[in-house]
Amino acid sequence: FTDRSFLGLAYQEERMARVQAFMAIEEILQAKDLARLAEVVQRQAAKMMKCQRGTMLFCDMQNNRIFRRKSAGSEGPLMNYDPRDGIAGYIAQTKIAIIANEAQKDNFFNPEIDDPNYKHGDYEAILGIPLIKGSIKGDGKGGLKAVLLVINKQNGTEFTNEDLQMFQYFGRMVAEIVDCGEVIENFNALQGTFKQLIGKSDDILANIDVTTGQHLQLKRTIGNLDHALGSSKILQR
Repeated sequence: FTDRSFLGLAYQEERMARVQAFMAIEEILQAKDLARLAEVVQRQAAKMMKCQRGTMLFCDMQNNRIFRRKSAGSEGPLMNYDPRDGIAGYIAQTKIAIIANEAQKDNFFNPEIDDPNYKHGDYEAILGIPLIKGSIKGDGKGGLKAVLLVINKQNGTEFTNEDLQMFQYFGRMVAEIVDCGEVIENFNALQGTFKQLIGKSDDILANIDVTTGQHLQLKRTIGNLDHALGSSKILQR
């Protein structure tokens, strides 16, 4: 009877955690840009895992960097870090999740990267995961998108393998959203560049030595492309 009661309680806790994960994802989906998305992910991750705070760093391993995006409206530069530094950097390099219940003693720990709110001498427990696109399907072909950390359980207890499993479940969904956000951001940049080209098209075409029919066809083609980009529903939020 005792074993069954325990298993029933564990099942209910897992179900509740999954519901919380889906509720968190609902708010994350409302983020309008990647900087805002990171802020919401950090807050929701900490809330779901009942931790004091969270931190998220995007990964660009091709250019050998992990970084924080500037907050919406901020004029400051991206905050870039060497992926060989910090627990976050170790996760980015190895794509391995980490439970560090005494992170302040860990040789990899770098407060500037892992926890800007860390106060010297404090106890620091970190649970960290790589966000890899495709991990929902199990193929991981989309590559590493970011690293997500949560810091210090509110009740002061250590992180466990059960915490890690739940956090990874949440992380798999977040990775897909981050990937979509990057696609949208790249599309926005392309759209902006193309609109600049559209604005200069009359000057460009005026200097092209073509027949009137060819001139009109070029203008019509560019106009159609501009309309297609403007009416695209990918970015309608």
